[in-house]
Amino acid sequence: MVLGLVGDPRLGDPRDPAWQGQGFVLVPAGRYAWQEGQREIKEPFRIGRYPVTNGQYGIFIADGGYREARWWSTDGWAWREAGSVDLPPYWQDSRFNTANQPVVGVSFWEADAFCRWAGGRLPREREWEAAARGPQGYEYPWGGKWEDGICNSDAAGLGVTSPVGLFPRSAQVPLGLEDLAGNCWEWCDDFYAEGKREVGSSRVLRGGAFVFRARFLRSSDRNWVVPRVRVRTIGFRCVLAAPRQP
Repeated sequence: MVLGLVGDPRLGDPRDPAWQGQGFVLVPAGRYAWQEGQREIKEPFRIGRYPVTNGQYGIFIADGGYREARWWSTDGWAWREAGSVDLPPYWQDSRFNTANQPVVGVSFWEADAFCRWAGGRLPREREWEAAARGPQGYEYPWGGKWEDGICNSDAAGLGVTSPVGLFPRSAQVPLGLEDLAGNCWEWCDDFYAEGKREVGSSRVLRGGAFVFRARFLRSSDRNWVVPRVRVRTIGFRCVLAAPRQP
Protein backbone atom coordinates (compact mmCIF):
# COMPACT_ATOMS: atom_id res chain seq x y z
CA MET A 1 0.00 0.00 0.00
CA VAL A 2 3.04 2.30 0.26
CA LEU A 3 2.92 2.89 -3.49
CA GLY A 4 -0.60 4.20 -3.06
CA LEU A 5 0.64 6.73 -0.51
CA VAL A 6 3.54 8.09 -2.56
CA GLY A 7 1.81 8.01 -5.95
CA ASP A 8 0.95 4.98 -8.04
CA PRO A 9 1.70 5.59 -11.74
CA ARG A 10 -0.90 3.00 -12.79
CA LEU A 11 -3.79 4.99 -11.37
CA GLY A 12 -4.10 8.24 -13.26
CA ASP A 13 -7.00 10.54 -14.03
CA PRO A 14 -9.46 8.51 -16.14
CA ARG A 15 -10.34 11.65 -18.12
CA ASP A 16 -6.75 12.04 -19.36
CA PRO A 17 -6.39 10.64 -22.89
CA ALA A 18 -2.67 10.14 -22.32
CA TRP A 19 -3.40 7.82 -19.37
CA GLN A 20 -6.33 5.98 -20.89
CA GLY A 21 -4.01 3.91 -23.08
CA GLN A 22 -2.64 2.12 -20.03
CA GLY A 23 -5.64 2.41 -17.76
CA PHE A 24 -8.25 0.94 -20.10
CA VAL A 25 -8.28 -2.26 -22.14
CA LEU A 26 -10.01 -2.72 -25.50
CA VAL A 27 -12.52 -5.56 -25.68
CA PRO A 28 -13.23 -6.35 -29.37
CA ALA A 29 -16.67 -6.91 -30.82
CA GLY A 30 -17.61 -10.53 -31.36
CA ARG A 31 -19.40 -13.52 -29.87
CA TYR A 32 -18.62 -14.34 -26.25
CA ALA A 33 -19.71 -16.96 -23.77
CA TRP A 34 -22.76 -15.83 -21.81
CA GLN A 35 -24.25 -17.91 -18.98
CA GLU A 36 -25.12 -21.21 -20.69
CA GLY A 37 -24.79 -19.97 -24.26
CA GLN A 38 -23.30 -17.09 -26.24
CA ARG A 39 -24.09 -13.45 -26.81
CA GLU A 40 -22.81 -11.01 -29.40
CA ILE A 41 -20.98 -7.84 -28.40
CA LYS A 42 -21.77 -5.63 -31.36
CA GLU A 43 -19.52 -2.69 -30.54
CA PRO A 44 -15.97 -2.80 -29.16
CA PHE A 45 -15.45 -0.96 -25.88
CA ARG A 46 -12.73 -0.09 -23.39
CA ILE A 47 -13.04 -1.17 -19.77
CA GLY A 48 -10.89 -0.17 -16.82
CA ARG A 49 -7.89 -2.40 -16.29
CA TYR A 50 -8.63 -2.16 -12.56
CA PRO A 51 -11.64 -1.22 -10.46
CA VAL A 52 -11.86 2.52 -9.78
CA THR A 53 -9.55 3.35 -6.88
CA ASN A 54 -9.83 5.71 -3.94
CA GLY A 55 -7.21 7.91 -5.56
CA GLN A 56 -9.25 8.28 -8.71
CA TYR A 57 -12.49 8.73 -6.81
CA GLY A 58 -10.80 11.47 -4.80
CA ILE A 59 -10.30 13.45 -8.01
CA PHE A 60 -14.04 13.21 -8.65
CA ILE A 61 -14.79 14.46 -5.14
CA ALA A 62 -12.31 17.33 -5.40
CA ASP A 63 -13.76 18.33 -8.78
CA GLY A 64 -17.19 18.86 -7.26
CA GLY A 65 -18.60 15.47 -8.13
CA TYR A 66 -21.07 15.54 -5.26
CA ARG A 67 -22.02 19.18 -5.83
CA GLU A 68 -22.86 19.21 -9.52
CA ALA A 69 -26.11 17.64 -10.65
CA ARG A 70 -24.90 17.43 -14.27
CA TRP A 71 -22.93 14.26 -13.49
CA TRP A 72 -25.90 12.49 -11.95
CA SER A 73 -28.99 10.81 -13.32
CA THR A 74 -32.27 12.34 -12.20
CA ASP A 75 -32.90 9.43 -9.84
CA GLY A 76 -29.34 9.48 -8.56
CA TRP A 77 -29.39 13.19 -7.77
CA ALA A 78 -32.70 12.83 -5.96
CA TRP A 79 -31.15 10.05 -3.85
CA ARG A 80 -28.05 12.16 -3.09
CA GLU A 81 -30.12 15.19 -2.12
CA ALA A 82 -32.49 13.20 0.07
CA GLY A 83 -29.61 11.77 2.08
CA SER A 84 -27.26 14.79 1.85
CA VAL A 85 -24.59 12.36 0.62
CA ASP A 86 -21.16 13.89 0.05
CA LEU A 87 -18.66 11.05 0.67
CA PRO A 88 -18.54 7.24 0.55
CA PRO A 89 -19.08 5.74 4.02
CA TYR A 90 -15.60 4.15 4.21
CA TRP A 91 -13.74 7.24 3.03
CA GLN A 92 -12.16 7.80 6.47
CA ASP A 93 -11.71 4.11 7.31
CA SER A 94 -8.00 3.25 7.23
CA ARG A 95 -8.76 -0.38 6.36
CA PHE A 96 -10.29 0.61 3.03
CA ASN A 97 -9.11 4.12 2.06
CA THR A 98 -5.55 3.75 0.74
CA ALA A 99 -5.24 5.46 -2.64
CA ASN A 100 -4.66 2.26 -4.63
CA GLN A 101 -7.39 0.18 -3.01
CA PRO A 102 -10.69 0.05 -4.91
CA VAL A 103 -13.22 2.58 -3.68
CA VAL A 104 -15.99 0.69 -1.89
CA GLY A 105 -19.22 1.57 -0.17
CA VAL A 106 -20.50 3.48 -3.19
CA SER A 107 -24.11 3.14 -4.25
CA PHE A 108 -25.10 2.43 -7.83
CA TRP A 109 -25.93 6.13 -8.17
CA GLU A 110 -22.46 7.24 -7.03
CA ALA A 111 -20.74 4.78 -9.35
CA ASP A 112 -22.90 5.96 -12.25
CA ALA A 113 -22.11 9.62 -11.50
CA PHE A 114 -18.36 8.96 -11.41
CA CYS A 115 -18.48 7.22 -14.78
CA ARG A 116 -20.43 10.10 -16.33
CA TRP A 117 -17.89 12.56 -14.93
CA ALA A 118 -15.07 10.45 -16.41
CA GLY A 119 -16.71 10.57 -19.85
CA GLY A 120 -17.88 6.98 -19.74
CA ARG A 121 -20.46 4.72 -18.12
CA LEU A 122 -20.84 1.60 -16.05
CA PRO A 123 -20.43 -1.68 -17.96
CA ARG A 124 -23.45 -3.62 -19.07
CA GLU A 125 -23.58 -7.09 -17.62
CA ARG A 126 -22.92 -8.79 -20.94
CA GLU A 127 -19.85 -6.57 -21.46
CA TRP A 128 -18.50 -7.40 -18.01
CA GLU A 129 -18.86 -11.13 -18.62
CA ALA A 130 -17.27 -10.87 -22.07
CA ALA A 131 -14.29 -9.07 -20.53
CA ALA A 132 -13.94 -11.63 -17.74
CA ARG A 133 -14.40 -14.78 -19.81
CA GLY A 134 -12.61 -13.55 -22.91
CA PRO A 135 -12.88 -15.10 -26.37
CA GLN A 136 -12.15 -18.55 -24.91
CA GLY A 137 -15.06 -18.46 -22.45
CA TYR A 138 -13.01 -19.14 -19.32
CA GLU A 139 -14.64 -20.20 -16.06
CA TYR A 140 -12.23 -17.93 -14.19
CA PRO A 141 -10.54 -14.94 -15.82
CA TRP A 142 -7.03 -16.43 -15.68
CA GLY A 143 -8.09 -19.40 -17.76
CA GLY A 144 -7.33 -22.22 -15.35
CA LYS A 145 -9.03 -23.90 -12.43
CA TRP A 146 -9.49 -22.41 -9.01
CA GLU A 147 -6.44 -22.08 -6.73
CA ASP A 148 -6.65 -20.88 -3.13
CA GLY A 149 -4.78 -17.59 -2.81
CA ILE A 150 -4.75 -16.77 -6.52
CA CYS A 151 -6.94 -13.71 -5.92
CA ASN A 152 -8.40 -11.76 -3.01
CA SER A 153 -11.12 -14.15 -1.88
CA ASP A 154 -11.89 -15.53 1.57
CA ALA A 155 -9.19 -18.15 0.94
CA ALA A 156 -6.53 -15.44 0.80
CA GLY A 157 -7.45 -14.47 4.36
CA LEU A 158 -6.77 -10.73 4.04
CA GLY A 159 -10.15 -9.67 5.38
CA VAL A 160 -10.05 -6.34 3.49
CA THR A 161 -9.78 -5.09 -0.06
CA SER A 162 -6.27 -5.19 -1.49
CA PRO A 163 -4.44 -2.67 -3.68
CA VAL A 164 -5.54 -3.28 -7.26
CA GLY A 165 -3.28 -5.57 -9.25
CA LEU A 166 -1.81 -7.24 -6.16
CA PHE A 167 -2.56 -10.73 -7.56
CA PRO A 168 -1.02 -10.72 -11.06
CA ARG A 169 -1.58 -14.45 -11.62
CA SER A 170 -5.33 -13.81 -11.61
CA ALA A 171 -5.16 -11.38 -14.55
CA GLN A 172 -7.50 -12.07 -17.45
CA VAL A 173 -5.86 -13.96 -20.29
CA PRO A 174 -5.25 -12.58 -22.91
CA LEU A 175 -6.78 -9.14 -22.25
CA GLY A 176 -4.72 -8.37 -19.14
CA LEU A 177 -7.58 -7.04 -17.01
CA GLU A 178 -7.03 -7.43 -13.28
CA ASP A 179 -9.17 -8.01 -10.18
CA LEU A 180 -12.12 -9.39 -12.14
CA ALA A 181 -12.34 -12.19 -9.56
CA GLY A 182 -12.39 -11.16 -5.93
CA ASN A 183 -11.43 -7.95 -4.14
CA CYS A 184 -14.82 -6.26 -4.61
CA TRP A 185 -18.12 -6.82 -6.35
CA GLU A 186 -18.67 -4.46 -9.28
CA TRP A 187 -21.85 -2.64 -10.26
CA CYS A 188 -23.23 -3.25 -13.74
CA ASP A 189 -25.80 -1.06 -15.47
CA ASP A 190 -28.49 -3.71 -15.68
CA PHE A 191 -31.52 -4.70 -13.67
CA TYR A 192 -31.17 -8.16 -12.13
CA ALA A 193 -34.71 -9.20 -13.10
CA GLU A 194 -35.93 -7.87 -16.43
CA GLY A 195 -39.51 -7.84 -15.17
CA LYS A 196 -38.57 -5.48 -12.32
CA ARG A 197 -37.21 -2.22 -13.68
CA GLU A 198 -38.43 0.39 -11.19
CA VAL A 199 -36.02 2.98 -9.77
CA GLY A 200 -35.29 0.98 -6.63
CA SER A 201 -35.18 -2.46 -8.28
CA SER A 202 -32.12 -4.64 -7.80
CA ARG A 203 -29.08 -4.09 -10.01
CA VAL A 204 -26.47 -6.62 -11.09
CA LEU A 205 -23.17 -7.18 -9.30
CA ARG A 206 -20.29 -9.15 -10.81
CA GLY A 207 -16.89 -10.45 -9.75
CA GLY A 208 -17.16 -11.54 -6.13
CA ALA A 209 -15.37 -9.94 -3.18
CA PHE A 210 -12.74 -10.56 -0.53
CA VAL A 211 -15.14 -12.40 1.83
CA PHE A 212 -16.59 -14.79 -0.77
CA ARG A 213 -15.70 -18.34 -1.75
CA ALA A 214 -14.57 -19.64 -5.14
CA ARG A 215 -18.03 -20.48 -6.50
CA PHE A 216 -19.04 -16.81 -6.25
CA LEU A 217 -15.95 -15.63 -8.14
CA ARG A 218 -16.60 -17.47 -11.40
CA SER A 219 -16.83 -15.21 -14.44
CA SER A 220 -20.44 -16.27 -15.03
CA ASP A 221 -21.68 -15.82 -11.46
CA ARG A 222 -24.33 -13.14 -10.84
CA ASN A 223 -25.34 -11.30 -7.70
CA TRP A 224 -27.76 -8.48 -6.97
CA VAL A 225 -28.51 -5.68 -4.56
CA VAL A 226 -30.73 -2.60 -4.56
CA PRO A 227 -29.02 0.55 -5.90
CA ARG A 228 -28.94 2.49 -2.62
CA VAL A 229 -26.77 -0.11 -0.82
CA ARG A 230 -23.33 1.12 0.29
CA VAL A 231 -21.24 -1.69 1.76
CA ARG A 232 -17.53 -2.50 2.04
CA THR A 233 -17.67 -5.27 -0.56
CA ILE A 234 -18.98 -3.26 -3.54
CA GLY A 235 -17.03 -1.09 -5.98
CA PHE A 236 -17.08 -0.66 -9.75
CA ARG A 237 -15.08 -0.08 -12.90
CA CYS A 238 -15.68 2.29 -15.80
CA VAL A 239 -16.28 1.74 -19.53
CA LEU A 240 -15.28 4.12 -22.32
CA ALA A 241 -16.21 3.99 -25.98
CA ALA A 242 -13.60 2.44 -28.25
CA PRO A 243 -11.44 4.95 -30.16
CA ARG A 244 -12.76 5.79 -33.58
CA GLN A 245 -10.89 4.25 -36.46
CA PRO A 246 -9.31 6.73 -38.90
